[in-house]
Amino acid sequence: MAIEFLNWARSKYILSIVSGSSKDNIYSSLERNNLLDLFKNIICGEDVFKSKPNPEGFELAIKLSKTLKKDALIFEDSKNGICAAKAAGIDCLIVSEDSFWETLFYMVTK
Repeated sequence: MAIEFLNWARSKYILSIVSGSSKDNIYSSLERNNLLDLFKNIICGEDVFKSKPNPEGFELAIKLSKTLKKDALIFEDSKNGICAAKAAGIDCLIVSEDSFWETLFYMVTK
């Protein structure tokens, strides 16, 4: 189901990955799963000076995509990423195994 969503989204939007992981880890994982071609921009830990919760990675993705923050949506699975999205001023959809309320409480109190 996720692959179908990514293929659909790719036909309508610019897809980017922003991760604190190394370029080697991200690229090898994407290649192993035949997903590399889905993403226009891949921002990894070595591409930024400050990692999440700093918004630098998301701001770089916006710049490279030549889009506006108001037209972007971040899918995020970590509390630091959610805080980075909030700091960047970009809408964020929480995709997390933590309870929604626990994550929301964390966002509001930070």
